[in-house]
Amino acid sequence: MNPLISVIILVYNFEKWVEETVKSVLSQEGNFNFEIIIVNDSSTDNSLSVLLTFNDKRIQLINHDNNKGANYSFNEAFSKTKGKYIARLDGDDKYYHNFFLNTIPLLETNTDVGFVFGNFTTIDSDGNILNSHQKPARPPGPNLRNEFKYILENYYINAPTIIARREAWLKVYPIPSDTIIGDWVISLNMSLYYNALYLDKLLGFYRIHKNNFHNSMILNKTGEKATILILINFSKMGLEKNILTENELKTIYFKNYLSLGDKYFGSAMYEDARRCYLEALKNNPQILINVNFLKHLSGSFFPGLYNFLKSPGKKG
Repeated sequence: MNPLISVIILVYNFEKWVEETVKSVLSQEGNFNFEIIIVNDSSTDNSLSVLLTFNDKRIQLINHDNNKGANYSFNEAFSKTKGKYIARLDGDDKYYHNFFLNTIPLLETNTDVGFVFGNFTTIDSDGNILNSHQKPARPPGPNLRNEFKYILENYYINAPTIIARREAWLKVYPIPSDTIIGDWVISLNMSLYYNALYLDKLLGFYRIHKNNFHNSMILNKTGEKATILILINFSKMGLEKNILTENELKTIYFKNYLSLGDKYFGSAMYEDARRCYLEALKNNPQILINVNFLKHLSGSFFPGLYNFLKSPGKKG
């Protein structure tokens, strides 16, 4: 009999955390039939040795001799899944013990729901709690709705809280090899066809550490390139499917450029921050009445003065 649930775990140099990740799946409450497909993408640490300590027939381990990347690894793992419901988990994150118990009944009873997501706990490299109960920055509204326009504006779904039915994943699979910010692309593709259900409960642990992919995407500016490409591609699809309007699209571009500007500004990349702030201004001129925006915009032109005024003992 095929398993009800398939969990894909992607591993690259996660020896410190991957044992916890796998155990968080194996120890799920409820009598659920599940499988775990793990891809070790040619880790250079002892991740493989840790994975080989597990002796459980529900685990299928794939080991790469050469690094092939997250998208290839996911596609390979997905091709081997048999579950009705599928979740993807990075080897540095983990589930709460009742993840299946909280999510699977909702998918079983709400056939129009493509995926479920919820709240999470953020932890550091050593497992210390940074935020014990973090809710996604989800705009107010019914828990069951189409999330497309909201997550195109600001992607707030945390990866270790999401589980989707196979049909929803098939709208994404295979993920193109050059896809960046894959979680965002996956959720947007699913939302083109399915409603989502937000569950106001803790479902997963998200680990923040220096090797997180998103930390480097600002410094090398790949995050901006990927964001604009996503906006261009998905805004067209959203308009065609009438789940997005032209006015909403202007707000979406504004919010994304403002967010990019703030991230660049926080990384002292002032020219890039200024460029993004000006793009945000084009899409929403009313932002000029926002004092904080004006401070950052002027600070991107005169960073020395801005930092001087922000130093201890100074006003501004």
